[in-house]
Amino acid sequence: MDRTPGNVDFVQKVDSGKVSWKRRRITEVIDMLGENGWLIVPELSRCGRSKLEIL
Repeated sequence: MDRTPGNVDFVQKVDSGKVSWKRRRITEVIDMLGENGWLIVPELSRCGRSKLEIL
């Protein structure tokens, strides 16, 4: 299996923690990933307010 990254996009965006995860930019990024895409974040807590949102 080829483990080298293809296209690499860096996204830096700060959304308020009060904004629903459905309205955050993270949903756009996840949609862009595709079937075998990777998402690398500095810490998982930045992706959502609760464990359920992150999963």
